[in-house]
Amino acid sequence: MKLKVIAVIATVVALTPLVALGCSAKGDFEKLCNAPELSGAAREVSAAKKSAKLSQWVGDNIHSGDVVKTVAALANVAPDQKGAILKQAAVEAGYTGPCPMAEMR
Repeated sequence: MKLKVIAVIATVVALTPLVALGCSAKGDFEKLCNAPELSGAAREVSAAKKSAKLSQWVGDNIHSGDVVKTVAALANVAPDQKGAILKQAAVEAGYTGPCPMAEMR
């Protein structure tokens, strides 16, 4: 499930035509890490609905170039490494809070 969610999100983010200028990578990593709750996906039982909600929300709310690049790069990473890579990128951008997205299965 985690692989599918991150792959769908990577596709949505990669297809976003413009990256907003002035977006904070730290702020966008905070939003991405908390996307399951912020998007409403955490309350979905259906994997398809969860994936759709996350994809739509991430595409609408994540705009920092650094975060977009990280999400796109996650598409090429082994599923068991995606969470750790996401957390590390968030820390490097200055976000050290919780990251439920990295724990999604």
